[in-house]
Amino acid sequence: MYAILAEDPSDLKVLAILIRRIAKDDSIRITGKGYQGAPEMLKQGAKQLKVYQANEKIQRYVICYDSDGKNAEARRQELISKIVKPANIKHPVCALVPIQEIEAWIMADMKAVKKVITSWDYGKDIPRPEMIESPKEHLEKLSRQNQNQKPRYSHAMHNEKIAVHLDLESVKHKCPSFSPLVTLVNEGVGNVETSAIQ
Repeated sequence: MYAILAEDPSDLKVLAILIRRIAKDDSIRITGKGYQGAPEMLKQGAKQLKVYQANEKIQRYVICYDSDGKNAEARRQELISKIVKPANIKHPVCALVPIQEIEAWIMADMKAVKKVITSWDYGKDIPRPEMIESPKEHLEKLSRQNQNQKPRYSHAMHNEKIAVHLDLESVKHKCPSFSPLVTLVNEGVGNVETSAIQ
């Protein structure tokens, strides 16, 4: 069983889908909390993890914090110091930091986006989505047919639907920040040293 903390409910849903898809097991039990932004998660996350830790069935933990253009390793250390360490988790923890935003993973497979938003001719594939600033806004901008039109893409509405179709190998190849999640699911190994959380 997994416990996930994410910056918003949309990210939580995407991560739950991805974990089950990586494991090729739709029966995996997942609990979690999607916050109303990173500040709330950083403030309340440790307390929530302690609640989850009381459930002995939870064996793996994922905490997702977008880098938003900041240094990814500094963000990971912030997760460890503000959430993981105070909660004193004993099981494998993945401090997951998507480069820019989790939407970079969505952009790694624009064919999957097209399967959900069928009217959108997105143009060319995006070879290095983690290099694009503000991927969420970038997707919204790309999805407008003209500047006055409302975007066809909405992360809250579409991300979880797109996650069902993502080519996971393509995401892993184009977005190195995805790899720690794959390692946690496939090998049961987190990216937080045990010594860091004692």
